[in-house]
Amino acid sequence: MGDFSQYRAIHSKLKRRFPLRKPNYSQASKQFTDLSQDFKDFELFAGYCCLASARCEHSLGNSNMELQALLQAARYFAKGEEINAAISAYRHAILVANPSISSIVYTELARFFESNKRFNEAGVTYEEAGLLKEAANAYMDAHFYDKALFCYRKLEKSQLNLDDEVSIFLLKLHHYDNRRFSINFPIIQNDSENDDIISLNTLLESLYCCESEGHDNEEVKTEIMNRLSVYLNGRQKELLYYHSDFSKRKILVNIYSTESSTFP
Repeated sequence: MGDFSQYRAIHSKLKRRFPLRKPNYSQASKQFTDLSQDFKDFELFAGYCCLASARCEHSLGNSNMELQALLQAARYFAKGEEINAAISAYRHAILVANPSISSIVYTELARFFESNKRFNEAGVTYEEAGLLKEAANAYMDAHFYDKALFCYRKLEKSQLNLDDEVSIFLLKLHHYDNRRFSINFPIIQNDSENDDIISLNTLLESLYCCESEGHDNEEVKTEIMNRLSVYLNGRQKELLYYHSDFSKRKILVNIYSTESSTFP
């Protein structure tokens, strides 16, 4: 087990000036890495040791080792709940990473955001990596439904599966005035005789009709929603009921505004 003075001693060696000899960055990097292992239960200090190792690898022009040190620093900071330090290390790692593997670093950072319930930042990070479905899901978790729909629209039809088609329909239902947007039925384009898909399509079309034709029978709409929810995943259920609550609030606001306008 080392002590904290070792960090300063290693750092001091690197700062010394020798006219005919460069600092031994390779040795210092290994020493910082070893020290981070000794202090792995002290995540903040271990993270700083890894950052110091990354700086040494940068001086050596060894980008792969620099990337590994930065990622290890980010993980130590994340474990120690040093949120801003972790984000900074991940972002630095993205700059260092080869484009062919940068999506892996983006994904790790996005999942870190998700684990801390920072869903909008997760969506932005997934989108930066070109992971559009993951970005859409994160934006849905953040209730940024316009951004989620924008991500889905960037995808080719061939890239969409059943769940995606349902999510897109529900996003449109939430995002637009339902009397003004048109949609092709069935929502799920499937030639099979699958009873679940047939039922799902029927319920989606029924919900659309309720919304677009302005039906005010809440019992009918609630029954459709309850039957539909059986076929939906967690995000889709939240979107379905979030939209319903939003529509009710909008109706109440309109009624209140109309009533208020009748009084001087």
